[in-house]
Amino acid sequence: MEIQNTKAQFKIDWKIKNFEDLPPKKGQLLSSPTFVIDTLHNSQWVLHLYPDGDNDGNGQYTALYLVRKSDDDYAEDIMLDCQLSFVTSERMTVIPWKTTSVTWKTTNHTFQKGGRCGSQEFLEREKIVLYLEHGTLTVRCVVFQNGIDASTNGGCVAVSLIGTDQRSFEWIIEDFQDLQPGGKKVMPIKTASKDAHSMTMTLSMTSENILMVDISPVDGKRMRRAFCSLHAGKEPNFVCCGTDKIWFNEMKSEQNWSFPLLYSKEGLLDQQTNNSLHLVCYFKFSLGIEFEKIEYTYYRPLSDLKNESCDIM
Repeated sequence: MEIQNTKAQFKIDWKIKNFEDLPPKKGQLLSSPTFVIDTLHNSQWVLHLYPDGDNDGNGQYTALYLVRKSDDDYAEDIMLDCQLSFVTSERMTVIPWKTTSVTWKTTNHTFQKGGRCGSQEFLEREKIVLYLEHGTLTVRCVVFQNGIDASTNGGCVAVSLIGTDQRSFEWIIEDFQDLQPGGKKVMPIKTASKDAHSMTMTLSMTSENILMVDISPVDGKRMRRAFCSLHAGKEPNFVCCGTDKIWFNEMKSEQNWSFPLLYSKEGLLDQQTNNSLHLVCYFKFSLGIEFEKIEYTYYRPLSDLKNESCDIM
């Protein structure tokens, strides 16, 4: 079914920057900034994207929905035609296996307050990379107003930024060979940001002679996920002696993170230089959506789009 632009429309382009820094997790929700459609009784809307599928999905598909906010002031139901897409720049070089957009469409959908429409299997998760431009994913939503005679159409550009906090340093652990069960070595995980959370890294040995790494306290309300890699020795003869990744409880502001090294103390003694162990430490903390805003809003006469149409199935 083809719908011509005799109806007013509203289009939102939601740009998710640093999307590639988002760690995978089924049920993880990204929510766009709230946008208001004034020609629809100033109703309030939001886009919901589940990159790895919602909790009811199989984890192999991305889910995408248009949602009418439950605290909308307009009490009546709203009927719309809706089109959801991932889009890329027309200026990009065409790649044979890459389509210009992937689209889900519906007509005459009735939105109650808090209602939604969209697809639980919008796109295979592994194919999202085909729609990234410089790490940014652009989600487009176009709605067509049913039964409303309007002279203008409008739209907006919304931006969300996936935040990361990355830190790296070299820890010179003096007299490493003297570390005994119950002993500890402590190092602050420094950052130049005045707003960042301070943390401490501790290397200890258990009674079973296992080398343990402890990072604390971690602000779980700010940091969603963390990755750590540790390399011992000096270039070019580094050995990877430990890696770990973890999801934090979003409800707790102070949490501890512990994991064992891959090597025993004896296994790392050969990596010492002048009785000191050089440990190169790298941390990457994923912060979720750290910043969002409506960046640009526009309105123009319907006559400007009289030659455009949108196919709705």
